[in-house]
Amino acid sequence: TRSSDALIRFLKNDYTPKFAYLRAMSEGYLYGVDSLEKALTQVTVAYSKSDVFVPAKAMLDAIKKQKNKFNANDTLSDPKNLPSTTYGVNENAPHYVLVVLSNTKELNALKEALSDFNTKYFSTSKYELIDVPKGDKSFINIRTFKNKDEAMDYYNFLSATPEVFKSVDKKEYQIFAITVDNIAALLKTLDVEEYKAFFNAKYIGIKQ
Repeated sequence: TRSSDALIRFLKNDYTPKFAYLRAMSEGYLYGVDSLEKALTQVTVAYSKSDVFVPAKAMLDAIKKQKNKFNANDTLSDPKNLPSTTYGVNENAPHYVLVVLSNTKELNALKEALSDFNTKYFSTSKYELIDVPKGDKSFINIRTFKNKDEAMDYYNFLSATPEVFKSVDKKEYQIFAITVDNIAALLKTLDVEEYKAFFNAKYIGIKQ
């Protein structure tokens, strides 16, 4: 609570990264490893040039190693483990981050929140927002990321910033990283659950 209050009261100064790091550690102590991982991810992206980056990144690496999220033998590199044949793995291909919104009434509010998020944290990247309506859903593309790693850094940071989605019920949106080729396939089939299974297996490392 004190760290959050300091971040609001003092805005940006030399101590801001330290307050953010203390808040992340506190959230981990209160709410567990998953909360710690999300909070530390936000710290490493927002304060990559500060002296808290090294300990935050080291702890993130330890968490990921313990969880064994990115085992190349059974997640990203073995085509036989694909949950479907619709999508392909290409880590070095250009990527989008995709927000699938099922409640289109909140579309404008969410696009505005995403735009503000990009301006606040990624102003130099100049990411583009493209909305593609399909049936009863809207596919919001944030583009373009040069590869999987860059897209996943953004995905993790966005996932750890719930205030962006404060106007939308949790059940009404999903976030993915996706290659340009795969998004073409998804927009053709509109089978979000199929791509979710692929994304969970190949990007997150969750077994089906």
